[in-house]
Amino acid sequence: SWTMNAYCPAPGVGPTSPADNGYKPGFASELMLKDLRLSQQAAEAADADTPMGGLATALYARFVEEEDGKGQDFSAMLPRFEKRHHQG
Repeated sequence: SWTMNAYCPAPGVGPTSPADNGYKPGFASELMLKDLRLSQQAAEAADADTPMGGLATALYARFVEEEDGKGQDFSAMLPRFEKRHHQG
């Protein structure tokens, strides 16, 4: 996939990506959150059930609005999952 070959969210795996550069934005987390919210609005308008989209929106909202995701690349979400996994 493009993400794994050109924009891998884990550092040291492929070509240089934001993960190899302290997660400085290429595509900012705020923009991902905006797009996710737009997708949820479209899903609601179409009366479509999108549970994964809803969960992704909630995760990015917390990341951007309550954690330190603002100003970081959208792929900076990955270390949050790694930390949570190792904590319990």
